Amino acid sequence: MAAVRRGKWKDDPMVPIHAGRLRAAMEVQGWEVTELARRLSRLAPRGMPENPQTLHHLSRGDTIKRCRRSRRRRLAKVLEVPVSFLEGGEFVDMPFAGLVQFSRERIASPRLALAVWRLLRSCAKATWRDLGRPLVPEASATMSAAEEAYGHAQACFVLVAALQRWRRRLLPRAAPTPLIAEEPSRTGRWYPPRLEPMEEEAALGLVRAVEFVLQPWISGAASLDYAALGAVSAALDPMLPMLAPQLPKSHAPVG
Repeated sequence: MAAVRRGKWKDDPMVPIHAGRLRAAMEVQGWEVTELARRLSRLAPRGMPENPQTLHHLSRGDTIKRCRRSRRRRLAKVLEVPVSFLEGGEFVDMPFAGLVQFSRERIASPRLALAVWRLLRSCAKATWRDLGRPLVPEASATMSAAEEAYGHAQACFVLVAALQRWRRRLLPRAAPTPLIAEEPSRTGRWYPPRLEPMEEEAALGLVRAVEFVLQPWISGAASLDYAALGAVSAALDPMLPMLAPQLPKSHAPVG
């Protein structure tokens, strides 16, 4: 019997899944484990409905747990997040500017990291649409003018959505809100610091506000004034125009 069970899961090994990341993705969607289980069951093999208790266990705490690779893949698809996010790794397709500008928040708030990634993903698709490129190409050592323009635009989006950038620019002598340090667990496990709840909500609100403002452009119903985007970004980071002066030109709305 044991050999039969091992054979059943031969091509579906146990893989890591980060409980805090899974919970953050559920919170962004506004789902409880029962709703997530219902949606996962639609993708599960026939006769194998998803158990809410299993999802409850996987989403408790902030540690790395383990589940079947097929379950993690289904979770990523239903929650619309990269597999790398659920396993506790980096966002493999987040622009470098996003990793740099949000390094503090990315570590301290999975919810905020996910919100930023989604904003940048939407902006990336819209920017490449404006550039006449259907897909984002693989990064290369030699970048075309269009690719440089794309990278600069993503850096601008990140700056506009970065809460601490606005505070540092408007209140240069104000100290950033300190992170909340977690006490080591009884087992000696170290947990990363967390954002103060009010800062996390404010940062999430700013990201959502930027996404709302840009929604007509993201959907293709309006054109983006890239020059204005660059001007706002330059006010937050005067070095940005000198490092990457090229921006795409404005385009007419799609359709």
